[in-house]
Amino acid sequence: MVTTDAMKTNPDEVGGIVHKVVGKVRETAESLVGDPAMELKAKAQHLGGQLQGQATDRLDDIRELATSRPVGSLVVVAAAGFLLGSLWSSRRH
Repeated sequence: MVTTDAMKTNPDEVGGIVHKVVGKVRETAESLVGDPAMELKAKAQHLGGQLQGQATDRLDDIRELATSRPVGSLVVVAAAGFLLGSLWSSRRH
């Protein structure tokens, strides 16, 4: 049985899958034609789709962690903000 969580579709995830598939199709077509520049562009698009899918997965993991541990997430964000503020202010002086 499919749960409602599995049925939810993230637009970024779909976009990553589409880029990956289109890139692979282009890569195959261009390798048949023999144009190295177009083949490289297709490989880059395929890789971009993979990276987008991985980024979406990490973002989902972060959202889940923030939901399950809101206080810990708040502490981490506050510490990161303090660190970035300290670094930024030290560069200005």
